[in-house]
Amino acid sequence: MNYQEFLGKLGRGAVEPIYLFFGEEDFLKEEALKKLMAYLLRPETADLNYQLFYGREVKGGEISEAASTLPFGSEKRLVVVKEADRLPASHKEEIIRYAQAPCSSTCLVLIASKVDRRGRFYSSLTKSGKEVSFKLIYEKDFINWIIFRGRERGKRITPRAAFELVERVGKSLRELDNQLSKLLIYAGDKKEISAEEVRALVGESKEVKTYHLTEAIGEKHRGKALKILSKLLEEERKAPELIGLITYQMRKMARVNARIDRGEAQNEVLESLEIPTFLWRRFIAQIKNFSPEKLRENFYHLLQADLQSKSGRLSPRLVLELLVIKLCG
Repeated sequence: MNYQEFLGKLGRGAVEPIYLFFGEEDFLKEEALKKLMAYLLRPETADLNYQLFYGREVKGGEISEAASTLPFGSEKRLVVVKEADRLPASHKEEIIRYAQAPCSSTCLVLIASKVDRRGRFYSSLTKSGKEVSFKLIYEKDFINWIIFRGRERGKRITPRAAFELVERVGKSLRELDNQLSKLLIYAGDKKEISAEEVRALVGESKEVKTYHLTEAIGEKHRGKALKILSKLLEEERKAPELIGLITYQMRKMARVNARIDRGEAQNEVLESLEIPTFLWRRFIAQIKNFSPEKLRENFYHLLQADLQSKSGRLSPRLVLELLVIKLCG
């Protein structure tokens, strides 16, 4: 099951004797563990009924012994093993034996970055308990995640505000959550948080300026695009990187244009390319600014700019400024 399914079952009071948490999204693992601790342990006896081990420095016998110990002043005991994928094979055998008849009053949580689904260790744990996957969330899901987090805290965050937050903060759930907490305090009694609040609280980032550059080019706002380009160059963004980002945006436009011309539904095409819904109208308007012939011409300009930036004959600033002028022509 995934993180959301885990929360749903926990909310219904369903707790397994063994959990295997694995995946790359450490922030969500920590959140799941905190919620499990809050559900299982009483604050006044939490220290007596919680044990934490690290796979690189613990023996399997210590883990099984801790998991077999009865709770004190509580119905449940929580034993957590971080870096469980670093346990030596001989120590895993001890846990395999424990998993055959786990203690009903203990919840044993093993946390790993990855697991071998073919091994006995995995099969024994999932036979007696459950796996919970914490994969990195997809780019398109960041906006929904922010909106959901806001709703949990009694606020409505508009899709545009969520998009602005991701663009300004980046794609770290931990940092997004930190900034979201500040944003909720800043909003005060307001029930809805708009992009204006995000812009007021969260400073500009390189990422948002890059997005604004490709947006200005797509809208053929030459003066605006040149101003944004100048700021990016002041922040020492490199020509090959900027050319690559612009090329990526142009390719996306070309793909959408070609697929719609083939008769595919516009909404399905935009959704498959993970373009946020609230940007669809603007993106389609940008595509209409570029005929297929103009797109092909722009790819030629992008290739020439890439070659010029690498040859050193022209300064990177001049190469990029000429490129923007040509693309917006």
